[in-house]
Amino acid sequence: SMLDRGFDINDVKKDKLSAVIEVVNDFIKNRKSDRIGLINFASSAFIAAPLTYDKNYLLKILQKQKVGIVGKRTAIYDALIQALYILQNSDTKNKAIILLTDGIDNMSENSFDDTLDVATKSKIKTYIIGIGKTRELDIEKLKQLAFVSGGKFYLATNKDTLSKIYKEIDKLETKKIKARSYTVYKYYYYFPLMFSIIF
Repeated sequence: SMLDRGFDINDVKKDKLSAVIEVVNDFIKNRKSDRIGLINFASSAFIAAPLTYDKNYLLKILQKQKVGIVGKRTAIYDALIQALYILQNSDTKNKAIILLTDGIDNMSENSFDDTLDVATKSKIKTYIIGIGKTRELDIEKLKQLAFVSGGKFYLATNKDTLSKIYKEIDKLETKKIKARSYTVYKYYYYFPLMFSIIF
């Protein structure tokens, strides 16, 4: 289904995956000081790029994503649990997952209930984006997974909507850096004072 056309209303010949990659590409470029990773999932889930500060490397990996690399089915829960475990082992304070899918889980080894339990205990915000047609998504389950994590569920019916969603997430996950300023005083009166005392 990621090869379906028409998701980008400005270029109806473009397939869905290409449109998604363009949006994600812009999102990654706009993040200033994040470590970002990428998990690819279909019939199974694997780490396409580990957490990294190297945007150029990550963007190259993103551009190489193809439909069917890991099969033709959908293992949403396995992908989410893998992402949760990766972030749980990271020493970063602020953590978030963006899970994007256009299908219903039909291949995960982990059950929905187990995934829900892990997502609840992890307390790592998960933003879940369902793309495409609602009948092709298990919206209620996706909403539950987002809710228990403190995240949010979104539905994107086209590329423009998806771009707006990523911009919203970008704002939600922007942390203000508190800076402290110090004034350094140098006192020079000691020199004339000592001179005066001597004489």
